[in-house]
Amino acid sequence: MRTCGEGRHRSSQDRHLLYKCWRCFGAQLLALLMAFLSFFTVPGIVHAEEEKRVVVESHETMANHWQLSWWSNGEAVCDMYVAHDKQPSPQEILDNCGYENYLNWTTTPPCQAAVDGGDLSLCRGMFIGYRGKDQHMVKELVELPQASIRVEAVNCDPWGWCGDRAVMNFIGEEPLKDHRITGVHVRIGSSEKTCDQTSCEFRMPVTDENGVWVEYWATSDFGDESEHATFLLRNVPDENQNDLYRLDVLGAGWDAGAPAGAALWEVLPALDSPEASALEQPLSAGYLTTTNRYLYLAGHLIQSGVVDGSTCSGYGLLENRTANPCGEKLAAEKVLEWQNQYDQQIYEAALKHNVPARLLKAIIAQETQFWPYPVAPYELGLGRITENGADMLLTWNIADYLQVCLSVFTEDRCSAGYPNLYPAEQSMLRGIMLSEVGTDQEMDLLASTLLASARQANQLIKNTTGQPVSAVATYEEMWKLTVANYHGGSGCVGTAMQTAWDNGQDMTWDKISPNLLGDCQGAAGYVESVFALAK
Repeated sequence: MRTCGEGRHRSSQDRHLLYKCWRCFGAQLLALLMAFLSFFTVPGIVHAEEEKRVVVESHETMANHWQLSWWSNGEAVCDMYVAHDKQPSPQEILDNCGYENYLNWTTTPPCQAAVDGGDLSLCRGMFIGYRGKDQHMVKELVELPQASIRVEAVNCDPWGWCGDRAVMNFIGEEPLKDHRITGVHVRIGSSEKTCDQTSCEFRMPVTDENGVWVEYWATSDFGDESEHATFLLRNVPDENQNDLYRLDVLGAGWDAGAPAGAALWEVLPALDSPEASALEQPLSAGYLTTTNRYLYLAGHLIQSGVVDGSTCSGYGLLENRTANPCGEKLAAEKVLEWQNQYDQQIYEAALKHNVPARLLKAIIAQETQFWPYPVAPYELGLGRITENGADMLLTWNIADYLQVCLSVFTEDRCSAGYPNLYPAEQSMLRGIMLSEVGTDQEMDLLASTLLASARQANQLIKNTTGQPVSAVATYEEMWKLTVANYHGGSGCVGTAMQTAWDNGQDMTWDKISPNLLGDCQGAAGYVESVFALAK
């Protein structure tokens, strides 16, 4: 049986996927840098279009005096006064001396005569020099708190059935005492509603099963707007009882009640899906109880002496070491006890990492039938996790990566990210993660790995189609792809996705799974078995 990424290596698809993620991060970093530079170059108050509220405050203080001067004659070009004890930053030089002088300074070559005690007039460009402390009026840019907006459910809590169409209250908040909110704006799909008050209640429209995006913001007499916030709204009537409405909201602080994976993929589960029972989160660990027949487990219970098979022919075992009918009968009570002994741990781990508890239990059932002792040295524990599984976890679950990395390496080293560590460092971290197998942390490890697979599946969809999950796949399909990725690895799943997409097919499991070829074929049957066990 192929297990949790068996045979998976850092393929060209994996490298391309990681490159795109780091390229995305680099773009975000560049955007942050550009916003930072514009923050310091705009005089006076910066309004909403510049994203920050900023005022210039002046006060007299003992400031450090710096000058920009010509090497050739020592003539001062401009003065700079800074409140800190460091040399003025490039941005401070640009602000005080202007772009032309800043450009002359940044392009000045080294002046060897200054080092050798020679003729400074031969040097080109400018130098910066410290002139001591002076009493000076210093201007500083001070960022003010922004206006904000929040939303409250008035007559119905999300993620449940309501006796009426939902009413939501959109509340603008102005933190500056001399200013006020002048309006609240709500855009639902292509329709926009506005009211000239601090808060407004709006009755939510009926939507289709896929829901509609709601964008909302507040305006202030400061002259700007709050940040625009969004949530995905689904408000559908019950087909059998028209006085009931199903309200689901992704975003706006209600994600904690969302189905596992919905917030990650920004997609809502179908209301009548045949996979609903496998994917919905149970109310307690007691709802995870199963009564399945497990001949593999029964055989191991007999072989290990937990169950006495001496009264059965062949000691209750078939040639393949699974239980024969007599052995199965003898082990039946123990099999029931054994398959449910981890339910509380599974439930707690599933809630912590927001993965479906029944699906997590079904993966364990498919992998080992809850017999924890490995059949191969590289497949460990109840989920038969491998080093490749740990590699996926550390790559895609940043919180777990940082926790384990910071326990052995410095913050500077860990900030490089798992893919950029040296192979020996990566191996050390994988070893630490895999050491949790056989401990009370094993379920947490498996749930975290399943979450990492869900995140990787999300990126695979984006890389393959260039579109978000919500445009090309369903909630249920994403969990099937996640389970396939957990078992077969991103090389298998990513290639199958790309083949289907290149052939003009949808990102559905029945179109993708036939493209799992060669060593990847086992992932198709694996997914079907896991979902059957989870229902």
